[in-house]
Amino acid sequence: MLVSGRSNTAVWPFAAVFALSGVVLVSYAAAEPPAWLDRTTVTVCGTAPSASHALLLGLVLLTLAHGLSRRRRVDWVLGLGLVAWSTLTEAESLVTRAPGEPWRLVPLSLMVVSLVRARDRFAVSPDPHRLRQTAAMAGASSVTLILVGGGGLFAERGRFAAPVSATDVGREFVAAVAANSGRVDFQGPSWLLPGLALASGLALIAVLATLSAAAPPPDPADPDERAAMRSLIAHRDSGTLAPFALRYDKSYVFEPTGRAAIGYRVLAGMAMVGGDPIGARDSWPAAMDAFMAEAERRGWRPAVLGAGPEARELWAQRGMRGFGIGDEVVIDVESFSLHGRAMRNVRQAVQRTEHAGIWVSVVPERELSPELSAQLRRIHRAWLGRGTTRRPRPDADMIPQGREHGFAMNLDAMAEGRHPDSLFVIAFAADGYAVSFQRYLVAAQDGARPVLSLDVMPRHRIAPNGVNERLIVAAVEYAAAHGFKTVSLNFAAFRTVLEAYRLGAATARTAPAVVTEAAATAAAAAPVNGADKVGAGALALTTDATDTEAASTAATTTATSATATSVTGTAASAANTTGADATGTEAMSTAASTTAIAPAPASTAAPMPAPPGLVARTTRRAIHLMDPLIQLESLYRFNAKFRPGWLPRAVLVASWLDLPLFGIAAFGLEFALPYDRRRSRITAPELENRPNPAQRHQPQFEPATEHGPGESDSVDQVDWSAVQRHPNRS
Repeated sequence: MLVSGRSNTAVWPFAAVFALSGVVLVSYAAAEPPAWLDRTTVTVCGTAPSASHALLLGLVLLTLAHGLSRRRRVDWVLGLGLVAWSTLTEAESLVTRAPGEPWRLVPLSLMVVSLVRARDRFAVSPDPHRLRQTAAMAGASSVTLILVGGGGLFAERGRFAAPVSATDVGREFVAAVAANSGRVDFQGPSWLLPGLALASGLALIAVLATLSAAAPPPDPADPDERAAMRSLIAHRDSGTLAPFALRYDKSYVFEPTGRAAIGYRVLAGMAMVGGDPIGARDSWPAAMDAFMAEAERRGWRPAVLGAGPEARELWAQRGMRGFGIGDEVVIDVESFSLHGRAMRNVRQAVQRTEHAGIWVSVVPERELSPELSAQLRRIHRAWLGRGTTRRPRPDADMIPQGREHGFAMNLDAMAEGRHPDSLFVIAFAADGYAVSFQRYLVAAQDGARPVLSLDVMPRHRIAPNGVNERLIVAAVEYAAAHGFKTVSLNFAAFRTVLEAYRLGAATARTAPAVVTEAAATAAAAAPVNGADKVGAGALALTTDATDTEAASTAATTTATSATATSVTGTAASAANTTGADATGTEAMSTAASTTAIAPAPASTAAPMPAPPGLVARTTRRAIHLMDPLIQLESLYRFNAKFRPGWLPRAVLVASWLDLPLFGIAAFGLEFALPYDRRRSRITAPELENRPNPAQRHQPQFEPATEHGPGESDSVDQVDWSAVQRHPNRS
């Protein structure tokens, strides 16, 4: 079904007619046209236009076609006026017996009637802000053309072959601006008349594009709306991505009763929703309808980034289509355990940090002292601007907040007291200074299955290996002690691609085997992680091991009897610069999953799976090459160590033709690209009145461990001992 208020009838036929006519005229102007193109151009224009006139009119028609495809009322008015004017011109030619193409009256009249009857389909009214922009642009362009172009032509009036009056100059100016000056014996600058045509054409296209553009992004939510959204995040039906709607650059759409809402941002004309609707699940459809109606009214193209399975079905009922982009990593608190060979890697990481003297404390943001908050922000800024591991940026401490990547799974205002419900899991060195931390956000705390969602996990470069694993384990222990049922970690993009490649390659090296009935029963009875998000059964659990690339693989043992055997392997975790220990897990053995299997009888032996195909190998290779930039593969390997559940997430668009624009908007939002000018950039207090980094000496980083217990510097220095130690251990 389509959203209430949206016409059920398509507008693409009108857009296609205008677009086809525009393509014909542009093609006519581009090169020497063949005979059939000449005849087609006469059909469109009624006469053979000049090349410049055909080009200008073709671009105008293409601009109108784009607006008609977006249901813009103003483009419908302009298109109707253009077709009606052509119809009247042909009618006049028929009455006065002037040369023309009177047969064009029939298709032109049909087009006029069709546009009038379809007027209700074009319901997107022009935005008042765009109208003001258009008026200002049109006025400035007209004045510039008259003063510069008309004045220049008047100054060169003596260069015409025949004497001309001021009226004749005005007539030539209008013809040049309309790109229809024809053959003129003008001895002045050769670029003047074509330049006028080009300038007027560009100005006209810019005016039309601005007039039919979508409404600008709305202002971020006000404090009252944020308070209402905070209460919805606490609702028992809210999912793990709900807290990220509290970003200070997001806007909200509430359903009429206020029981559910959607957080979104607008970039490049795309209204991008992050995650699922928030609040009561039975009110999600109403919230979606309200969002779709708002997007249609403002001329935005709706899109969703990170939709869960249940929300995806509801969006599909409203005409949205999409595909899976990856999986959210979730841990079921009740079933999580460090016991067993599969968790040996995590146990070793925890023990390593304990031997290094690291101790952990969980502190709500509202209880952070000013000194500790400043230290955490200092770690965060250095983590954002660290450059490479070997060569950290000397000005990393000067980088303001809000420049980390992320939109659907990222919050702003680090340790500012603006998100008092968030939890900080902090790793302290033996001398009391923080070396790493993770921020977790709370959702669904009013229900029976509250959840914790990981936001970021920055670390200082002197932090020992395995500190991130230690903090995650501490977060799960805290969740178990305080009644949380699910802990959401990172997002594993293209997990199925990485996993299919690994499983296909691994299976190709083993003997044929089939899964035993006992193993299948155990898998079916496994607890469902994160069922509070989108309902039990929607989550696909996996028991796969970490990646086997770049590491030694243990021999696979296959029993010859009917008893179950286990397949084990080892793998080395890759370096993860997004927080999964840049160097902490290198050259460390990773236990593979243990899956009970039995050899297949000769009569029912399953065929050996084929190795990954060309597409899978190419995709996996592309992910591997981009890993230094976006850390997809290394982040997947880090997540897999915790034996989590995987919750599928998808991207959705209203039309497949929106995918290029969606890519521009999604990359701008997720990677904080420069054209995302409305991104939240909240500045920490200690940075508000600081001098420009280029105007002051940049001290070098020195590990806190190199200073004595009693040494301290100014809080403006990048020395980590500048902030007082955390007073209490827990």
